[in-house]
Amino acid sequence: MKIIIIDDHALFRDGLKYVLDTLDNDICIFEACNSDASIQVLKEHPDIDLVLVDLNMPGKTGFAVLENCRNLYPTMPVVVVSGSSQQQDIQQAMDMGAMGYIKKDMTSKTMINILQVILSGELYFPQLKVNEIRPQFTPRQMQVLKQMLEGLSNKVIAANMDIAESTIKMHVTAILKKLAVTNRTQAVIVAKERGMTLFNPSSG
Repeated sequence: MKIIIIDDHALFRDGLKYVLDTLDNDICIFEACNSDASIQVLKEHPDIDLVLVDLNMPGKTGFAVLENCRNLYPTMPVVVVSGSSQQQDIQQAMDMGAMGYIKKDMTSKTMINILQVILSGELYFPQLKVNEIRPQFTPRQMQVLKQMLEGLSNKVIAANMDIAESTIKMHVTAILKKLAVTNRTQAVIVAKERGMTLFNPSSG
């Protein structure tokens, strides 16, 4: 298993490496002290299994890493490990396709448990305030929902994403379930009511 830790504090990186040693018997850990340094590591190792990134770093923030991974390595799991408990930071990480958000004040055991859940394909985010909660979509589901908001059919979405239409149907079913609706029309209405027009480029 290959993991990259992107954090500007060497002491925290050292501590996190010690914790991660318990995650897998065969683990290779890379380090980067900022966003720019991480770009080179990711280029050299595009098969990295997990990206752990801090938000507050000198120069570009961890959100720049999220954006880079979403654009160049869309299937690569990225998890924010931050000291910030700000609602807007958690929400932005979700919206940008992070697989999880771990607060630095968590215990090492809790962190490992969360990472195991994320590596199994699930998402993990601290609970947001009730009036700010949005469904937690995977990056693929976000891509599908964006095109649903544009009024595209499953067939067209499948062609655009170059995957089977049956796979798109599975994503749509998962989206409907997470939005607690029974059809695409309701899904679009609910998504827009909850402020998810950010998925739609036409909304500006």
